[in-house]
Amino acid sequence: MSRATGCFHPRTGRNTPPGLHAADGVCYANGPAQYLIHRARPAMAASTPLVRQWLLLRTLSAWRHGATIRELAEEVEVSEKTTGCFTIAVGLGKLGGCALWVFCRRRLLETSEASSGSFSVTTQRPTTTTKELIGRPLMRGSRPTGDATELPTAFGFRGGERGPHASRTMMLPEVRDLLRGTSTDVSKADYKRAIMEDNVLGKRTLATRRESYERLGWLYALDPAVPLFRALRYFWDRDPEAQPLLAMLCASARDPLLRMTASTVLQLPYGDTLSIPAMEGAIAANAPGRFSETTQLKIARNAAASWTQSGHLHGRRTKRRTHPKVTPAAVAYALLLGYLGGASGQVLLTTFWAALLDTPTDQLVKLAADASARGWIAYRQSGQVVEVRFPELLTPEEMERRREQD
Repeated sequence: MSRATGCFHPRTGRNTPPGLHAADGVCYANGPAQYLIHRARPAMAASTPLVRQWLLLRTLSAWRHGATIRELAEEVEVSEKTTGCFTIAVGLGKLGGCALWVFCRRRLLETSEASSGSFSVTTQRPTTTTKELIGRPLMRGSRPTGDATELPTAFGFRGGERGPHASRTMMLPEVRDLLRGTSTDVSKADYKRAIMEDNVLGKRTLATRRESYERLGWLYALDPAVPLFRALRYFWDRDPEAQPLLAMLCASARDPLLRMTASTVLQLPYGDTLSIPAMEGAIAANAPGRFSETTQLKIARNAAASWTQSGHLHGRRTKRRTHPKVTPAAVAYALLLGYLGGASGQVLLTTFWAALLDTPTDQLVKLAADASARGWIAYRQSGQVVEVRFPELLTPEEMERRREQD
């Protein structure tokens, strides 16, 4: 499977779920479900029962503590009676769960093949709405949420409808200068002193130094007590090639304006030109009535510049879609963000933060194993069971706080 089409290949055998009971089968279906639905979409209305079943599988996989019939009915916009019938079918047990997996997969593949004559690889990435891309993987505790304000702020996430991209980019050159000019064990006050007094950023006036400190503080926290920044600092010098993606991941976690533009960029086929009006539309859709047209345009341009700095886009005036350079540190950091957001196990490979890496799952697994071999994280996989721990990145108190989310 090429990079442009996603992470699921129907001939690899990775998505066969032998030995899983119903709940495991549901969790296992979460990743390939999105790809198969998108492949079959040209020949199948989004409201068909088969697609609704996949949406319920996806919802149940993320809501590890279960969900009421009413919540599931709202998820797929059908009656509680319809949802109840399907939910009973899902709960029949090991054989029923695996049979449902095989049936849905076969039906979706047959539908796709019937519409196109083959199941060939294309360079067109499946269309993904902001709700599908961001709403599913942003997690709080055991349940997915599209409301970024519900992300755990205790770990450094920020929500709302305000952010530095209203006036600046993610400032990759500045954060590089700052971290190059300071040691790894300095305090928050030391970062401020480096910017305001030592002028490591080379700003001409006190006002611009203060503004840079405030914007960098919003985007990256600049506080070792904040897990998001402490982990960023941990990886920064250990894997210099990962710096653009590390900055993008952290900035996305702390600036909701940048998150709003993610689906517009990630669903763009490689080589295609980015449309600034499309970026504006994404911002307007996620924050209706919040910004004027002038502000929306400014946010869209700043976000486009940030996606260029991360490697997702290339070009100064005309920005075309490219593939970022993904390294073990970037994967380890994305897994950490997913874990702090409430995901665990196999789901960590399908979160919003993993999607930002724009890399097939099998490659993410290899890079995660590489990061584990370097001692950065603890990654273990046995069949379809994945365990990821972060002993080098989180304190015992932070790990206990994270367990409380479950």
